Amino acid sequence: MKTITTHLRKFDGKLWSFVLPFAKENVEEFLTDDRRVLLYFNEMDYIHCALMPDGVGDFFININKDTRKQFNLEEDQALEVSLTKDTSKYGMPVPQELEELWENDAVFYDYFHALTPGKQRNLLHLVNKIKSKTKRQEKAVVIYQYLIEAKGKLDFKELNVAFKKGIL
Repeated sequence: MKTITTHLRKFDGKLWSFVLPFAKENVEEFLTDDRRVLLYFNEMDYIHCALMPDGVGDFFININKDTRKQFNLEEDQALEVSLTKDTSKYGMPVPQELEELWENDAVFYDYFHALTPGKQRNLLHLVNKIKSKTKRQEKAVVIYQYLIEAKGKLDFKELNVAFKKGIL
């Protein structure tokens, strides 16, 4: 684990609003094929994330609104954070709702695992971000039904239509 001091910065981009910047020399040990890390805000609380290139040789981690709210983070705030390599299979927790569907349908399991790692993480995130267990189950079932009907071909626009048609 490596501890680094950084500052929460506003980012003028279309995709990200706030980031934690890191000089390349401070994160080189984590710059492997996927750059996935666990970012610790204290000894127990962390998020799964990736070091993203900033286009000028350094890196940053996107900090979304939920994370800023959870840890009371403010723009320009100095933070002492710790990084460690994320060795989890998917780069984020697997929702129980999806695990249960995988156990019950090998075809769904195969379709999911044929997707790119980024698409897998995106689908996991879509379920993980929901607080209500009932709504997580509903979202997982829509993903399941969509991938089965689409024979494993994921189109996020079509999936969003499926979510709108579902109970969600």
